[in-house]
Amino acid sequence: MTQALATELRLDFAGVDYLALADGSIQKFDVFTVTLIWDGRPKHVQVLASDAMPLVGMAMLKGHRLTLDVEEDGEVLIESQG
Repeated sequence: MTQALATELRLDFAGVDYLALADGSIQKFDVFTVTLIWDGRPKHVQVLASDAMPLVGMAMLKGHRLTLDVEEDGEVLIESQG
């Protein structure tokens, strides 16, 4: 989620976090709290503001099957296992 989108959606600011990236650099990220619908139910999560491609954390995927076509614009499918 970009900083601009977080601002536009008026998300609640939860603080900042420092994370190590794959290249070894440490980056600062603004953290926001958001409620989303996951498996048909509201779920409260924290999101990091970044201009990078959005990612779903492994904790969100617990209890789900992830299938993806590893190619440009490949299909990504997340199915509940419960």
